[in-house]
Amino acid sequence: MTLKRTGSTELEDAARLQALFYEWQSKQQAAGLPSSQAEAARILGFGQSAVSQYLNGAIPLNFRAASKFAELLRCSIRDISPTIAEQAVALTERVAAAKKHYETWIDETGRGVPVLRRSRNSGAPAPVRAPVQQSSLYPLIAWNQVADWLKVGPARAPSQWFGAPIDVSDRSFYLEIRGDSMHDPAAATAFREGEMVLLDPSVMPTHGAFVLVLAEDADEPIFRQLVVEGGKHYLKAINPSWPDRISVASDQTMVLATARSKVVIF
Repeated sequence: MTLKRTGSTELEDAARLQALFYEWQSKQQAAGLPSSQAEAARILGFGQSAVSQYLNGAIPLNFRAASKFAELLRCSIRDISPTIAEQAVALTERVAAAKKHYETWIDETGRGVPVLRRSRNSGAPAPVRAPVQQSSLYPLIAWNQVADWLKVGPARAPSQWFGAPIDVSDRSFYLEIRGDSMHDPAAATAFREGEMVLLDPSVMPTHGAFVLVLAEDADEPIFRQLVVEGGKHYLKAINPSWPDRISVASDQTMVLATARSKVVIF
């Protein structure tokens, strides 16, 4: 099972990162400071294995990882990955446009959180509406848009953006659950059709995680629970009545993102 697939662009990013990392090690050694991968992992907040895999190109860089490496190596993200730097700019522009649209919608509809402030014309407090804080918004995208979003963002800007209950990377997104494969009333964690799941591509999945995966010959991804046992990876549907409930993940199966939270809208 391939947790992340690395292409030529990602390998070029890894080569640049590796060269910058060796340069950092040389400077550290010259200054009599720790320079090992373990020390870098401590500063970055990654596991040493993850640092090694980023440097070797075993897993591709994302914005969060690239920004942390840039801080450690005292360089710009563009020095490591021009592609990620360009994607970050494009994403910032999309989010800014979404925020502007949302703020306009609040101004026009009067929706928001009621607060009180004093009117300029009188000493009496006048009710007004303060816009909801939208410092971090993540799009609700269609299943067939996932691949585009992970690369450069969907060709058509999502119409719905939502905040997140936890800290996630800038590349995170929401999907709306469809079908009954992941629903079991008796399960501790299950997903009904119509519920929204917040997915983060920067989180490496572990045993028991709920993941969005794509088979090599599939047109669209599927949502499953990852089971790791005996050195093998399995994909499990939560619904006990689902046909072929547990399947072996092949070497060509790619994890696109890991679920971090779900949202139920009434």
